[in-house]
Amino acid sequence: MPEAALGPRPEVAGAPGDGQAPQPVLSLEGIVKSWESQPTPVLDGVDLHLEPSTTVAISGRNGAGKTTLLRVAAGLIGAESGRVRVTGLDVVRDRAAFQRRIGFLAAGNALAPSAKIQDGCNVASRRSP
Repeated sequence: MPEAALGPRPEVAGAPGDGQAPQPVLSLEGIVKSWESQPTPVLDGVDLHLEPSTTVAISGRNGAGKTTLLRVAAGLIGAESGRVRVTGLDVVRDRAAFQRRIGFLAAGNALAPSAKIQDGCNVASRRSP
């Protein structure tokens, strides 16, 4: 994935007076993911740290690794190396708690032909009790 697609990690100050930066809501560290059909990794050492209230757009050509990145971040597929955390929870060590905190709504997974985007978001955002 081109470095420009993710950009540099922003410097974010913590809460006033606490001396610490806020915990990222999503943290990807050194993610490497390969496919047997490709000679080079589709994700090669990706680092991404999203602070609370951050909005991000991921763009790139077909096959650049956008969907793969999102699937690794959601814990749907594993990476050969690296670490994924959501609100500090590790996708491998804290799998059940991790899954309660994340939703993944991919294109083409409509509930019904007449479903609206908001309907899909409402379903994806529901948490199990």
